Amino acid sequence: MTNRKSWAAYYRRFGCLDCHKRKQPHGRHGLCDRCAALVMQRVKAIVGQMAAARA
Repeated sequence: MTNRKSWAAYYRRFGCLDCHKRKQPHGRHGLCDRCAALVMQRVKAIVGQMAAARA
């Protein structure tokens, strides 16, 4: 089983890693679309802050 399929199987069995909802569409890495977008937004902010600190 590929890593991608294992995350989808995890989501079907347990729901989102963050909000635990099962009715939202699966986004990525065991997160629903909503939580995955929030995590990516936070990561982008951190990357931007790190780049600004280096400049």
